Amino acid sequence: MVKRPLKLTLRIPPYETPRNAWRKKLHQVVLQRQRKSPVRYTEKDKLEVEIRLYIKGTGLSMHDVDNRLKDIVDALQGRAGGPKKRRTLEPIMPNDRRSIES
Repeated sequence: MVKRPLKLTLRIPPYETPRNAWRKKLHQVVLQRQRKSPVRYTEKDKLEVEIRLYIKGTGLSMHDVDNRLKDIVDALQGRAGGPKKRRTLEPIMPNDRRSIES
């Protein structure tokens, strides 16, 4: 049985303010890339997300890296502002709040 592809690789756009607008832009870039590939994720998939942030010069003192990572994961889960119970965007990957099986 052939495994279905689960790896999606792309460059994300540089961070911009306001952060929710950047999340929407990021979401759009990832969604466009995904639509050109056979990669799709389901609620049952166990995913590993690898993110490489390239921050130049004074950007490192300006950015809180864990906030940028949260922005990226939230965008992939379809969150870019608004009520937490309602996604503002189509989810690309499942929410990470699900329980972890032993």
